[in-house]
Amino acid sequence: MIATSQTLTRRFTMDITHRLAWLAGLVDGEGCVYITNSASGVYTLVLSIQMTDFSAINEIKEIVGIGRISQCSLKTKGGRTMWKWTAFSKAAGEVITQILPYLVTKKEQAQVGLQFLSLGKGNRWHPPSEEMRNEKKRLFLILRSLKEGPNGRKKGTIHENC
Repeated sequence: MIATSQTLTRRFTMDITHRLAWLAGLVDGEGCVYITNSASGVYTLVLSIQMTDFSAINEIKEIVGIGRISQCSLKTKGGRTMWKWTAFSKAAGEVITQILPYLVTKKEQAQVGLQFLSLGKGNRWHPPSEEMRNEKKRLFLILRSLKEGPNGRKKGTIHENC
């Protein structure tokens, strides 16, 4: 029996579980979980995926409904344009929470990121305590160390901050 376009569409349409698993695979292979540290000492959780396939980057935004898409200033060695989807802070945590069961290679980094977010953040009326700042710095260093290879250097990646 030859499949009609309707049965093919039904067969290849991913439900949300499959979409989250697909997204986790992209994070494992092309993504980055990291914590930035600004000059003023503010730490921020970031989740990003960078690749040349704009349709995949656009699909990420469609699945999660949050984040930002940007064109990277760097191109591949072959001159292809790189695209990046990025989510920050709480939005990054929301996505990580959804894909965590499906992550493999970035699971430990994602767990550190969620632990970081669980600390909360201060504001100008209730600045973070010294203890919280120290814990955020500790998690920042742990996450950074998870990205290092056996020789203490960063594992090969084209991401900034990864």
